[in-house]
Amino acid sequence: MLETLERPPAGAFDAIDPPDIELALDCVHCGLCLPTCPTYLVLGNEMDSPRGRIYLIRSAIEGKARLTPTFVRHMELCLVCRACETACPSGVRFGPLMEAARGQIARLAPPAGAERLFRKFLYGVFPYPGRLAALLLPLRWYQRLGLQALVRRSGLLGALSPRLAQMEALLPRIERVTLRSDLPEVTPAVGIRRGRVGLLTGCVQRVLFGATNAATVRVLAAHGYEVVVPRAQGCCGALHLHGGERDGARALARACLEAFERASVDFVVTNAAGCGSTLGATDATGRGGMAP
Repeated sequence: MLETLERPPAGAFDAIDPPDIELALDCVHCGLCLPTCPTYLVLGNEMDSPRGRIYLIRSAIEGKARLTPTFVRHMELCLVCRACETACPSGVRFGPLMEAARGQIARLAPPAGAERLFRKFLYGVFPYPGRLAALLLPLRWYQRLGLQALVRRSGLLGALSPRLAQMEALLPRIERVTLRSDLPEVTPAVGIRRGRVGLLTGCVQRVLFGATNAATVRVLAAHGYEVVVPRAQGCCGALHLHGGERDGARALARACLEAFERASVDFVVTNAAGCGSTLGATDATGRGGMAP
């Protein structure tokens, strides 16, 4: 389960989980994905569209392209939202293709310097709800005390660090921070029991939108489902997977799945789409999109 898939080296890629040429060949370059791609709509660059990225990956597989900084940038600008998959008439599995390419980049052309430290920060905070809550609590007061408006008007943050300014601009309104899960481990069904389901709380979802998880538990229980929230569940590995850290993603996904297996649930539900797609693919294929 979740084993590393090895094939002969292909072009610019090595033998460890390389992108599957068959997935790339499924693309017929019709362009129906273009209106669904947020990076293409903003940048208007063909290489920042799904079919453009697939062409680059195919070129690397065939040895016609190398993992240059330009190649890496086009891959990393992708949000991996997979909106293109819903529009594709050929059923191209763009997500696994992109994730495999990023896994190769993480090993063969890893980031250095400040970028490397920044990613370590992300991997060290966001998959751990306690650490994330500790970071968000002061940011909540930063908003409530009016400091956010002051900082934005001053432009000081942009002068100090354009990246931090961009991240701050995306900061949602923090109404509540949940330091720990306040959901019971088992919520009994109301009336006749129809089944037993597990709730994947998600890392960011649990901290920022815990009320949504609580409402989900109430609705499921009211419809006759016993709801289990395993205390041992951790991060699903989606952040690591999207960043190309496939070994870390495998370890996290394995531990999370095992927590639900021990809970003996009929189904697993979640309000976090990224977590659901990662673990859903893992459960179906044994590799969670972590290998083609």
